[in-house]
Amino acid sequence: MIHQAASKPPARNAGGEKQPTRAEPTSRPVFLLLERGSSASVPIKVMRQVDEIVWLLEDTPLFVAGRIRAATERYIRAIVPPCWPI
Repeated sequence: MIHQAASKPPARNAGGEKQPTRAEPTSRPVFLLLERGSSASVPIKVMRQVDEIVWLLEDTPLFVAGRIRAATERYIRAIVPPCWPI
């Protein structure tokens, strides 16, 4: 998921659609699902917004679940104040 700071108006592309941006260091984790060989067609602008890449036909469900859990825990630690127990 991509989160945009509320203080800035959303960027728009030529079609008038909202452009996702990584405006805060505490942005929600972003996963990109790819098949081998298709990564060359992904624009560098998109790749810079991605935290994790999931290779559809290569990564096991258990491995992907572990990556999602780790990214979720990093996100929670980044947004929860230090005095709150996690």
